[in-house]
Amino acid sequence: LSPQWGCVDNQPVIYYSEFTSYNVRIGITDMEGNARTVFNLDGTSVGIVPCQNEIIYCRSGIIWRCYYDQERNKRIHLPLIKGENTCASPTVDEYNNIYYCERGTIRYYDRKKDRTQAVLYKGYYVAPSYHPRNGSLAYARRINGVMQVCVCDCAAYQEKQVTTSTYDVYDPRWSPCGSYIIYANSKDACVYVHNIYTGITYRI
Repeated sequence: LSPQWGCVDNQPVIYYSEFTSYNVRIGITDMEGNARTVFNLDGTSVGIVPCQNEIIYCRSGIIWRCYYDQERNKRIHLPLIKGENTCASPTVDEYNNIYYCERGTIRYYDRKKDRTQAVLYKGYYVAPSYHPRNGSLAYARRINGVMQVCVCDCAAYQEKQVTTSTYDVYDPRWSPCGSYIIYANSKDACVYVHNIYTGITYRI
């Protein structure tokens, strides 16, 4: 579940969540398929954002942060965002503030002010993905009863609908370059790529 691009030692990697018989854990693979486990914790860990000095992830409806404590020589896991409902799909902006979804809305957590506010709430929204190069959020929104991929300019909060599928599409993610969005389509359970500049979409 929930693949996410990352970079380790200047090489591209993909983070993902996988089911076991007792939990959902987070793993990582390089482009040659060499996979290993990152977090193997109790509960359901879906959605991860590797940052410079920490990792933001979702576990069992709570947004957590993880960092390495040099003095104690161990990883420290701390709950960061607890909502009244399930919080999911964290994505981080260039200031290390966090967009996430909760009960069909997309919220923004300002870490310095320790304050959360709803930024997209006039409808049903899930799975935000932020890209710092273009300052935009990609997400899935229910439009006329069907989940579609949309993009929002976070400076002006102007929305553009990207897909016009007759089937639900979901889990959009930006490419590292910020020119493409990948998403899943419920029609065939396959992954598609959309070029935001040319409008060309193809299945991979």
